[in-house]
Amino acid sequence: MTRSRRETGVISIRREIDESELMATNFAALMNAFVRLTTAVPKTALAANPQLAEKCKQSLEAVATSLRDLPRVRVIDEAGDAAAKQIEQICGANKAAIEERDAAVKDVVAMTAKAISGLKGDGARHTSHLSTLAAGFEALSRVEDVSELRRRLRDDAGVLRQSVEQMHRDNEEAVREFESQVSAFEERLETARRGSGVDRLTGLPSQRDIGRHLGRMASCDQAMCAVLFDIEGFREINEKHGTLFGDQLLQALAHQLRTKFPEDGTLFRWAADEFLAIAPGLPPAVSGLCRDIVWSFACSQYFTVKDGVEMPLTAGVAFGIAQYVPGESVEQLYGRVHDALAKNKAGARR
Repeated sequence: MTRSRRETGVISIRREIDESELMATNFAALMNAFVRLTTAVPKTALAANPQLAEKCKQSLEAVATSLRDLPRVRVIDEAGDAAAKQIEQICGANKAAIEERDAAVKDVVAMTAKAISGLKGDGARHTSHLSTLAAGFEALSRVEDVSELRRRLRDDAGVLRQSVEQMHRDNEEAVREFESQVSAFEERLETARRGSGVDRLTGLPSQRDIGRHLGRMASCDQAMCAVLFDIEGFREINEKHGTLFGDQLLQALAHQLRTKFPEDGTLFRWAADEFLAIAPGLPPAVSGLCRDIVWSFACSQYFTVKDGVEMPLTAGVAFGIAQYVPGESVEQLYGRVHDALAKNKAGARR
């Protein structure tokens, strides 16, 4: 009987040890997930708030440091409070930035309506047309739904430009002031539109911004090519070194590409690990430029520090090239250049 009780006690202690080890493992996993989420929080700040993002990053790095080496309950509670406070600050700042951008769009509409109303009495021939436009823009200035406002702006902006061109032919002097108002309208509208078309991590235009550049490519006298760059094994790099290292790698490649494609509208963040560039010239010449870029990045001039150790920000980069065909859509161009990239990758693996 005594032996049986002793064996039962040993089994019970062993079960408690197993449960404790499982609890410790689960706790470590939860702590790791919390630290990773905390590290990702600064990336949610819009590009309009770089100072906030940097301040938040520094604060949360301190939080992550405090959670190493089995922290006490008080330290964990303080870290949670700090992370929640940073999230609230970013949400508030993002909301203010979006409201400011949307208010700018509505101000543009009101300004244009006023400009049209002031000009429509200068020429009897255009009074009826401009009265209609003025009434339309005045109605737009009262629209509360910003998505609907932007949709109607796209339709009315073309009509407005045609009216200005016709009036310019009839009376250049009378139209000069109005043209400046229209230019200001287009500039402010473009600024507001760009507010939602910039990649926060790299500062590059995103793929939604390329459509307006296709017309420029079609009007070029020389051949133009699209180049798709892709970081090879990016998912494995993230899994091995962490998402922070992966983000820094993307920023390093974006900087390298920007030195070769510095002009506006020539470089875009396309997908998680893809960048699309627009380059003048035929494919053989563009291919030489791309090989130089890939070689330079492989030799890495960029470094980061992880756990006190300096690490090079380098990776293999593949690319595909497709010459632009006037009249094709963004989807068609991307499809061809993506096929070229896949073909190059397959050839490299053989």
